[in-house]
Amino acid sequence: MLSITGYDSNKKEFDMVSDQDFYVHCCGHYKLITRQEFITTRIHGLNNYQLLYLAKGSAKFRINQEMLTVKAGECVLYYPGEEQHYSYHLEDQPDVYWIHFSYHDKYDFGKVSGFHESNIYHVGTDSSYVFLFNQIIQELQLKTYSYQEVASLQLQELLLKMMRNYRTQGIPGFKKLYNNQVENAIRIFHLKYDENFSIRDYVKDHKLNYSRFIDNFTKTTGVSPRQYIIQTRMQKAMELLNSTPLSIQDISGMIGYDNPLYFSRLFKKIIGMSPSEYRTQSSIS
Repeated sequence: MLSITGYDSNKKEFDMVSDQDFYVHCCGHYKLITRQEFITTRIHGLNNYQLLYLAKGSAKFRINQEMLTVKAGECVLYYPGEEQHYSYHLEDQPDVYWIHFSYHDKYDFGKVSGFHESNIYHVGTDSSYVFLFNQIIQELQLKTYSYQEVASLQLQELLLKMMRNYRTQGIPGFKKLYNNQVENAIRIFHLKYDENFSIRDYVKDHKLNYSRFIDNFTKTTGVSPRQYIIQTRMQKAMELLNSTPLSIQDISGMIGYDNPLYFSRLFKKIIGMSPSEYRTQSSIS
């Protein structure tokens, strides 16, 4: 199972709380590779909040004694003290991001974030979610100056983006952020991120208007198609640097860059450190 995690506590406790206005305790990314299933049960729940987001695939969650299937583009919010039971199965290809957080009583979480109606929300498949989750994981792994403040702000941005997308998709006449053209493109970009991909060829093959597609994709995801592919490659590179002993040159080739020096420069520009520095810092954390 692919498991990339960042913890604020060296004890790696899930059940921590804080008296600060907003606090991130841990964050992670799970993806089944060969393991057939992964089951979590917490009868008495936790003392803090847990948010789980399905980036791909599906998973089973028990909510109010009913077993439900949560699909890609949906998130589950467990409240403090609420029973938790969920399972991932290899056949469903779940790709899950999760985070545990708490906040001070004076902070009106429901009012600020909008998460107060239920446990399950359809928030769409926005690339910025995955990017923010990965940024939070990195902050908790590296623990550089003011990392907790940065992680907390990133979580608040994540929650507000999710709720904005959840709220606006039901407004009459509102143009949906997630249309078929963009969803299909995102799916293919994730499948072919390691190829010498041409956006113009993609548009031509799918009989799309180039300018309109670029504009629609950028408005939907917040980045251009080219930037989205680069972000996808960098996220994959971070996973490989964290979970494998592969060389920088091998990783560069695996994610679509023939020139490892160019890959290293691009990685440092986007992530803020070189691939070797990132691997060293991650292994220390």
